[in-house]
Amino acid sequence: MSVSQPTFVFGLLVVTAAVLGSACTEQIAPTPDSAVSNAYTGSTACRDCHVDIYTRWQETLMANVLLDPQEHPDAILGDFDSANPLVTFRPEDVTFTYGSKWKQRYFTQRGDDLFVFPAQWDVQNREWRRYGARPGT
Repeated sequence: MSVSQPTFVFGLLVVTAAVLGSACTEQIAPTPDSAVSNAYTGSTACRDCHVDIYTRWQETLMANVLLDPQEHPDAILGDFDSANPLVTFRPEDVTFTYGSKWKQRYFTQRGDDLFVFPAQWDVQNREWRRYGARPGT
């Protein structure tokens, strides 16, 4: 069974939403002009109260599964120096990397949408592999 790119991106968004939803939130105290609201504060908001857990979590694969190569220049693991017909993009085109242990996928952003590129890097075997549904399947 193959998964189309839109289906994968939707699945990635669902997983991301679940991870973000499980992150700490901060109860904002009401002011006379506002109602009580929950606002996403990110995982760093948990750090001050849960230093040991945050420190251990920060080193896990899940905490680092989605990386911005602008913030983490060493995040891109694929071999972009050797010519390969599957690789139709450059490292400069990559907005996010996904994965680092078994395989790594690459995303670009157009407007508010993320799109996965058609090649993924097989980290263990150090080779490019097709990613996405093949035509006619």
